[in-house]
Amino acid sequence: MLRIGICDDDENFLKELEGELSKYADGKDIMAEIELFAEVPLLLAALEKRGLFDILFLDIELKQGTGIEVGKRMPARYINLFW
Repeated sequence: MLRIGICDDDENFLKELEGELSKYADGKDIMAEIELFAEVPLLLAALEKRGLFDILFLDIELKQGTGIEVGKRMPARYINLFW
């Protein structure tokens, strides 16, 4: 199971990206669990509770900071960042 997280304060974009990722995973026979977060604190709580995602999409500009700041909170050994 591939765990994917998406954090963006634009609800429409969250749903759009979720749909595209679901369609891609289905087409490639990949089992994926996609979690959506409209707020950084919700994402951070999920990370604390359930651990890191295999793939995490972070919006650059969020209401509670930036995706870059959130990415910097991740343990370096678990993440590859692409800017």
